[in-house]
Amino acid sequence: PTATLHAAAVGDTTIVAQLGDDSGAGAVDGTNTSVSLIRVNNNSVGFAETYDAATARKTLTLSSVTFASGDTYEVTITAQDVSGNKQTYVLSGTVSEVIDIPDTLTVYSGLTGTITPTTGSAASYASADAAVATVDSAGVVTGVAAGTVTVTATDASANTDTTTVTVMAIPAADDRTVATADGLDTDATITSSIRSGTAYTSDFASTDTITLDVTVNVDTADVGQPGEFYLVVDMGGTWIQSDDTGAWSLYDGIANLPAFRTETAMDASETVTVSGTGLSPASYSAYVGYSNKNGTTASERLIYGDAISFTVQ
Repeated sequence: PTATLHAAAVGDTTIVAQLGDDSGAGAVDGTNTSVSLIRVNNNSVGFAETYDAATARKTLTLSSVTFASGDTYEVTITAQDVSGNKQTYVLSGTVSEVIDIPDTLTVYSGLTGTITPTTGSAASYASADAAVATVDSAGVVTGVAAGTVTVTATDASANTDTTTVTVMAIPAADDRTVATADGLDTDATITSSIRSGTAYTSDFASTDTITLDVTVNVDTADVGQPGEFYLVVDMGGTWIQSDDTGAWSLYDGIANLPAFRTETAMDASETVTVSGTGLSPASYSAYVGYSNKNGTTASERLIYGDAISFTVQ
């Protein structure tokens, strides 16, 4: 006769003993095969047993025990074959970690988020609807279209857990009121959005990485002209400016603005992305604009949008 145990998992209250091979075959007399002792973490526990002749399995239901990760268990079982021969086995195992992932994840359409198991590790992930979100083998979820979808993680032992992924449409960028230093009219437009990672908000923690995404649709007359883009920030009453190396200095007036980015020929639409981390708690107002560096001081124009405001707590 033979006997083996099927691995227990976190949360289980039973152990299954296989008599004979896993197909249920083998000349084992299940009705005369007895379990004399079960230990969990070296402590004897009570149990009840049932036998399924079709599968040649004994299910051992433990008394007042729910397995936790890392628990050890052993079963002393005496198996008897149909000829009356007996063999005693002491079978042991360690409770396997099951896969556990966060219940929810929110991503924006076209952007990504990552599912990270809090218990165990995933061997694979699967999305129930790739039209809403896809997921790769590392748990990186990409939003496709607004909606909700279930993503399932499976570990190497075929344990599974699920998370509900909510995909949101990226918020429309805010229109900025455009002004010119010379007071003349312009058809330039500026829009902006502000986020931390994939979370669009205007209220941040000091540990957040804050990203400004600004789109400047330049004045029709400036398309194809050389241009310089500028970034000025009011940091709780202190005005600072950034140059093209990312270095910050105190604001010293429009005439002395350093270029945040230089273009030899501006496109009709230019995108300016600014990202930074470790900002001190304060209220901030960021201003993005450009000048048409077309070679003559008299005709140079500075065009800029109104404040992009945010707070760091």
